[in-house]
Amino acid sequence: MSNQLKHITALGILLCGLVPFQAAFAREFRSIEDIATPGNPLPQGAVRPAVIQPVDKQVVEKAVYALADAWNGNGLSQLIADDYPNASDLMRVITNDLPLDAKIRILSIQSIQTLDQYIVDVKGGKDRTSVVTVTAKTQVEYEDPSSGQRRQLDGTNEFLFRVTDQLR
Repeated sequence: MSNQLKHITALGILLCGLVPFQAAFAREFRSIEDIATPGNPLPQGAVRPAVIQPVDKQVVEKAVYALADAWNGNGLSQLIADDYPNASDLMRVITNDLPLDAKIRILSIQSIQTLDQYIVDVKGGKDRTSVVTVTAKTQVEYEDPSSGQRRQLDGTNEFLFRVTDQLR
């Protein structure tokens, strides 16, 4: 191999080695900051139990199907909690952006998990409130007005429920 080719090869290897090094200098190093999230304050007098008790699966499944029935029967706004963020935007989108005959159907419930729980003293005993997340496979069905064909949109959705049990 000629000396000139050796020098070009060595220069090529050196340049290849500098490219990642140079790219590292071009990057900006940012400090890690927490993402601001709303706090989860407890109601006055409430305490969290030492161990979270999972909510009965049948209770949660019943709530999922009740939610779908409420959506299909125009009663969804009554099930949304007062402190649900942007509840009015959700209802506006459902009312204005979806076809009037759109129905949601629960295809399967994939997972149920109790995320948080607290107990509060009430007259005559205690109430245990649990925050439960449910992942469900759903299908929105409607008739396309332009083609007259039935449309089906499958999706996976996460629902968040607040379940209160009376501990008497």
